[in-house]
Amino acid sequence: MSTYGSIITVLAVLGSLLVLGTFLFSAFEGIDLFNAFYWTVTVLSTVGFGDIVPKTPQSKMLYVVIVFAGIAAYSYFVTTVVSKLSEARLKNFFSQYLPGLGEKKNLKDHVIIIGWNRFSEAAYDELENNGIDVAVVVDDEAQAKALASKGVNVVYGDPATDKTLHEAGILGCRAVIVTITSLEKLLIYLLKIRGVRGDVQVITLSRERKTDEILKQAGASTVVDAYDIVGRLLASGVFEPLAGEVLRDMTMAKTGLDLEQLKLSREVSIYELEQEGFKSKILLVERGGRRLYIPDRDFKLRKGDTVVIVGEKERLRFDLKKLEERD
Repeated sequence: MSTYGSIITVLAVLGSLLVLGTFLFSAFEGIDLFNAFYWTVTVLSTVGFGDIVPKTPQSKMLYVVIVFAGIAAYSYFVTTVVSKLSEARLKNFFSQYLPGLGEKKNLKDHVIIIGWNRFSEAAYDELENNGIDVAVVVDDEAQAKALASKGVNVVYGDPATDKTLHEAGILGCRAVIVTITSLEKLLIYLLKIRGVRGDVQVITLSRERKTDEILKQAGASTVVDAYDIVGRLLASGVFEPLAGEVLRDMTMAKTGLDLEQLKLSREVSIYELEQEGFKSKILLVERGGRRLYIPDRDFKLRKGDTVVIVGEKERLRFDLKKLEERD
């Protein structure tokens, strides 16, 4: 029963006791209804001034029943109301001072990030810059409060439990990113995620190549070798620093160049796209499991092809609309 339903029930019980007590006391004691009503109110409220007292055995028994019923009903009523007010004040406090731990957004088609570190922060920023809602799951209370104070949508709890995953919206999310570096915890979380929802895309970090296959067997859709990528960028800074800058630029949505991936819903050649004003560059076309890099202008794109394009951020929005047009 809801809180409001409980309050209405208690009020109905009190009203019934008041009516019943008024008529019965009037009948038992032979007094008018007004004085009987006055006596019943004082008994129900446990005030009992003593100016009217029961004299007959029936009235005394009625007095006992109404006293105990009144105490129980009033106690339940006060407890329910105080509980509701306290809950409202707590929600107001969290929404004002810790918005991320207050009432959760109705997230859908969002991304869940499990764990918080520099990898998580970079992933969070990139998703936010692309306009994608994010729920961050952490099992450290202090960390949860710190993130919530910054406006991050936080779920505080153990990621290895159904309750926490459902609070994060596991059934409605588009993907889960796990940035935990502990292999033991990582395997537990992957198995739990797969147990709750088998079809969700799960991206995770790997610190050693020999664990990549193990992580995939545990449920990872994509395993990112962070150290390999960082190492290559560090090396590029030695002999091709500009190329390294371009690579970093393309992986960050808020800077000049950006990468986008989408599945086509039309058939068109790259030349025809250029005639329509398409300026970005198609880097990759995947069709039937085969990949073609940097196709020429005469290449015919088909429905269902997955393409990866690169371009300046503002221009990319226009070109994406061209690719998303249907025949």
